[in-house]
Amino acid sequence: MKVSATILAAGQSSRMENRNKLLLPINEVPMISHVCNTVLTAGLDPVVVVTGCDSELVTQAIPKAINEIIYNSHWQSGMASSIYSGISALPKNIDGNMIILGDMPMLSKNTLGLLID
Repeated sequence: MKVSATILAAGQSSRMENRNKLLLPINEVPMISHVCNTVLTAGLDPVVVVTGCDSELVTQAIPKAINEIIYNSHWQSGMASSIYSGISALPKNIDGNMIILGDMPMLSKNTLGLLID
């Protein structure tokens, strides 16, 4: 079964004042990098990351192995617009897609595997 991933990384982190939580370091690595690397090691393919707020900074923190980075120009409209942007970028030959939030650094490869099964 071919399962893809859409990682949502477009939000404003409004409760964090002037900081984007996706860029906060965890063991000196940005949070979004942790999430992307976990998804990549779980075997999800392709992996699309949707950016919005602070797109340039977030994009710099995304691992090169990510298949595609999409900028959602309507990110302020909410999560649904980012989901739509990400899913629209996926190929037609996938069996399923996992929507993954970019601010879930404790997500594990094992958990993703259980969800896929």
